[in-house]
Amino acid sequence: MGVATLFWAGGLVPLIVARGLTNFLSGYRSREPKLIFLAGAKGWENLEYIELEQSAKEYLGSDGVVSIHLAPKGYIRQVHLSLREHKPSHLFFDPRNGSQALLKGYLESLAISVLLIFYRCVPIALLNNFPEVKWRRKVNVVTAGAGIIITLLNPREIQTEFPFSRLIGPMPLALSSRRLNGLRPNWKESSRSPVRPTIRFVGSLYEPRASLVEKAKREIEKTAAKFEIIGRDLDEPKIDDKSYMDLLANCEFNFTTAEHKGPMLEGQRAVHLVYRYTEALAAGTILVAQNIPGMQKFLREGEHFVSYSRVENLAEEIRPYIEDTKLRERISNQARARISEIVNSKFFWSSVDLALGRDSLY
Repeated sequence: MGVATLFWAGGLVPLIVARGLTNFLSGYRSREPKLIFLAGAKGWENLEYIELEQSAKEYLGSDGVVSIHLAPKGYIRQVHLSLREHKPSHLFFDPRNGSQALLKGYLESLAISVLLIFYRCVPIALLNNFPEVKWRRKVNVVTAGAGIIITLLNPREIQTEFPFSRLIGPMPLALSSRRLNGLRPNWKESSRSPVRPTIRFVGSLYEPRASLVEKAKREIEKTAAKFEIIGRDLDEPKIDDKSYMDLLANCEFNFTTAEHKGPMLEGQRAVHLVYRYTEALAAGTILVAQNIPGMQKFLREGEHFVSYSRVENLAEEIRPYIEDTKLRERISNQARARISEIVNSKFFWSSVDLALGRDSLY
């Protein structure tokens, strides 16, 4: 554990002690489960948040979920009022809310942690981009004495950056049954896959992803398949969710990288289980992606998706699926069955509950 991490961790000791005393004196989980989400206007337009809210309602029931639309100013005051009014058992904490300045964000996180202790509320923190240092610090503070941190990476690879072991990952997108049921009628007949299939990348382009996608295109050009890039710069607006999912659905294969923007720890790559892994399967297409350590508990290479070890090997590794329509049909059907199982079993929230232990939602 680095010096900076030790410094941050040392500052959390009083919070841990206070949380422990609160638990001992008042009985931590003495209320009905209620999960509260807080996000700004842009957050609630995001597919990620729409699905988090809906899938949580499918897990807890509509009465067990409260959604708060944050105003641009007065973040801590709004958190306080929401906790006081709704008295939730759990708070879904997103470090993208509030100040993005390192010091102010840290102080806000301290204030939220104190509020959570006072209102006996368990945090469920989301860290969907590990390279963002300020986000790591914020979730560390908020979950100092209780709760968990949801990541898109294997916890074993990043544990040294966290003073606590309450990490869960890599976790897929919290896709709802409502969303999947709406997409299923648009799934193409896998047995009618064309002789010359289309492999498509849809998403934002930044380094190292942009270079990797271009390399992938050159590799696929060595095969009988077509490769399409439908990308945007990070500062460009996103397309609407329906158009995005239509682009994923109207091809045979969806290609993705697993790199996130920003540096990882020394000697490591920012390899995340990006949400496109889930989205491509939900669209009913064949996913072409890297194998992420830890994802084997719900997705297996060669059975639910086509994996590649390096972009430079992509043509060789995907060629059998391009040339053999029966092989494509088999993996497509298996992937569709698997994503249905993941969603219908409420895998995301069941995994969260299991990780929470005695502080579980149920």
